[in-house]
Amino acid sequence: MGTSLDLFSAPTREWFRGAFMWLFNKPDPSCGLTRTFAWMWRGDLGRAVAVYPLGPLVFVATVALALYTVVALLSGRAVHVNLSPATLHLLIWVGLVALGLNWIAKLAWLGM
Repeated sequence: MGTSLDLFSAPTREWFRGAFMWLFNKPDPSCGLTRTFAWMWRGDLGRAVAVYPLGPLVFVATVALALYTVVALLSGRAVHVNLSPATLHLLIWVGLVALGLNWIAKLAWLGM
């Protein structure tokens, strides 16, 4: 959200720090993801990782999902993946742990 607000003047951005920042004085777990997508779009993996370490993986997954959606809409066919509840829970936990570790790394890097 922050990168999109850079289009406006600095005073406009100051009043919009986000609820997480306002409540805890810490950036939220997705802070930097927009900038990472911008750097990945430009092909700069180094800066993308520096801004949000998990971002390049999220970017690749997003592009793959978008391409899959286009192919599924054009072909009229979709792939259905049947996951067991245990596998689904494992994937959710792995995602949450990765997000948490990414956020902790970001807070440590920022010295917060």
